[in-house]
Amino acid sequence: MIRLALIMTAVMLAGCDQFDPDPPKRVTDVSTITIDVDPQLETPGWAEWRGNVCRITLRRYPECLAHEVRHCFEHDWHPGRRTGEDC
Repeated sequence: MIRLALIMTAVMLAGCDQFDPDPPKRVTDVSTITIDVDPQLETPGWAEWRGNVCRITLRRYPECLAHEVRHCFEHDWHPGRRTGEDC
């Protein structure tokens, strides 16, 4: 009986050896979307990433805003073709 108690104690203490008291590191991605209006812009809208900032430039606000925000989230969602979807 004592032998069983010693084995159980050893097994339980071995489990404590793998416990890490430090909480896991949390990684948070923070991105910002900025919107500018430029009446001289040659296209209805433009979106580009610079670091953690997606910069949207529109010829006329709010035309094409949904289209350009979609670029911020989905990047090049219509590769190889020009489109006015969501404009």
